[in-house]
Amino acid sequence: MTNDLADFLLSAPGRILLREAQTLRDSRAEILSALTRLRKTVTPEQASAAWEMTELRQRGQTKFGPEAAQMYFVREALEQASGATTAAYHARRMGAAGVTEIVDLGGGIGGDALAFARAGLRVALYERDPIRARFAEENVKVCGFEAQAQVVAGDVTAVQITAEALWLDPARRRDSRRVSDPEEYSPPLSYLHALTAKSIGVKLSPAIDHSLADTFGAELEFLSEGGECREALLWKGEARTGQKLRATVLRGDDTFALAGDTDLPGSGSLRTSGTVLYEPDPAVIRAHLVGTLAGQLEAGVMDYHIAYLLADHFHQTPFATGYTVLEQMAYHPKRLQAALTARNAGRLIVKKRGFPLEPDAVRKLFKLRGPEEITLILARVGSGHQAFLCVPAQ
Repeated sequence: MTNDLADFLLSAPGRILLREAQTLRDSRAEILSALTRLRKTVTPEQASAAWEMTELRQRGQTKFGPEAAQMYFVREALEQASGATTAAYHARRMGAAGVTEIVDLGGGIGGDALAFARAGLRVALYERDPIRARFAEENVKVCGFEAQAQVVAGDVTAVQITAEALWLDPARRRDSRRVSDPEEYSPPLSYLHALTAKSIGVKLSPAIDHSLADTFGAELEFLSEGGECREALLWKGEARTGQKLRATVLRGDDTFALAGDTDLPGSGSLRTSGTVLYEPDPAVIRAHLVGTLAGQLEAGVMDYHIAYLLADHFHQTPFATGYTVLEQMAYHPKRLQAALTARNAGRLIVKKRGFPLEPDAVRKLFKLRGPEEITLILARVGSGHQAFLCVPAQ
């Protein structure tokens, strides 16, 4: 996306072209025929930009809902933007800290800024990329928050920022590649040392090294939605909850938080069998709170290197998926085939940890013709591999 193309898409002729492109996409037109149609009145570059924008708007609905149909996106910024549910959680955390005004540093196309405004906060969004800044300003208008949100195009590291609260979402890509070193972020994470505010929140990759939280004197939180650990969050100042480490699971409007201390190597009791098997939520695993969860569930760890838990009784929990173990055996394809046949299995869901074969390869080993659905969980236990035939726990 160039500045000239961004100017065009935001212009009256560009908006007309976007509506035409959306009509073609809705009619399932082939891309070549659609582009040929669009190029009758504009340049090939403008036609391609309009067609891509309709694709991004379609993808954006997963994160932003129906409003995405009128919003403006840059592909990489959309991929990194907070979804509506996680962004709303960020806003709730800031609201709970008493924040009424916030500066969004490196706000991209406005994902978090929109959530802050929707929660009633006044927002100033800084974005150094001019195209993203212009699109963020348009997105603020589309969503009706012009009175609450201001967009400033510029490099935040070049100005002195004074604010009640700060939100930082550093870019974690360079030349379209993901970077893992926090000092390669833009701005580098060390920039956090230069920031002063009553409340500070930082959004990072869930692959963050836990030790970084101590480096910045921050609370560390791992956030999960839809069975995926979406992000890590650092909280400083009044935004902290008083808990050093948390795994938080979002389910619609409900929030569930598990706090504790990082699991130590070899901590927790070992169990090699049980009538209930738990698969902890990815946020719990990433937060290294499997041992804490095991204590709550009266469970033991299957293996100190495997994030599965075994227990004798089922306890409903938002922090793990529970399965009733129908049968447990050492992994052996012929024995498993016989057991699956005996249980009239027809659909096999395969999960695994510490097991060499991928789920698709495992499924191909068995001939299943029955009506029942079975979950097959394969894991390394000690020096061997165990197979657990399961159904969801009730």
